[in-house]
Amino acid sequence: GVSSTAASGETPTPGGLQAVPVELLPTVEIKTFNGTQRLTILLMGLDKRPGEEGRGFRSDTMMILSLDPTSGRLSMLSIPRDIYVPIPLSGETEMRPINTAYVLGELRRPGYGPGLAAETVEYNFGIKIDYYVVLSFESVIYLVDAIGGIDIDVPTEIDDPEFPDFYTYGYDPLYIPAGRIHMDGVLALKYARTRHQTSDFDRARRQQQVILALRERATKAEVLAALVPRIPEMWGEVSKGILTDLPFDQLL
Repeated sequence: GVSSTAASGETPTPGGLQAVPVELLPTVEIKTFNGTQRLTILLMGLDKRPGEEGRGFRSDTMMILSLDPTSGRLSMLSIPRDIYVPIPLSGETEMRPINTAYVLGELRRPGYGPGLAAETVEYNFGIKIDYYVVLSFESVIYLVDAIGGIDIDVPTEIDDPEFPDFYTYGYDPLYIPAGRIHMDGVLALKYARTRHQTSDFDRARRQQQVILALRERATKAEVLAALVPRIPEMWGEVSKGILTDLPFDQLL
């Protein structure tokens, strides 16, 4: 993070964030979700490089997040992107890799990709999907950087000489040593995407690690205090790379 000097009466926080005195906070209230029914979200990450246009993108990351408000527990289930399933499209079911449901929906009707992906999950797993959230590369990088980075315990070193470059179709060799590593947005995204050295199951575990690390960091009291004044600015930036049918107040 970028270092900063706290003004008088302010508390410096890790990662260059700066806490603001309570009396100076804007009237932004983040309410605790207090529903009684389980809330299930399909989280997807597209295989779309920055600047790429078109509708032919697959949801190479698919994860079910299910919140039980009565117990306060959150469950995560990663769906392997290459499993073949019947995709319910126009009354017919065609066996395809599950990550193609998104692009098939978009090709059928612009904007239908997330909906068809959610319908495919419901059809095959019997899990009701209430909302979807689709993340771009840029939104992940921005979110991690906005909270000052995240800390990840890397179980084994990662050496991926064929890691794909974000901006071209060439390679951007990746090496991450084992141990507890502080990651900025770019490195966290690379950690979540690398797969040549290990299997998609290990990749799913890394993606879940990133989500848990984001949650751990963002829910620290001092970090949250620093983030609240920036919510309108942050939403203006991150919304450029997020597609969701989740209402804004519930998203917070």
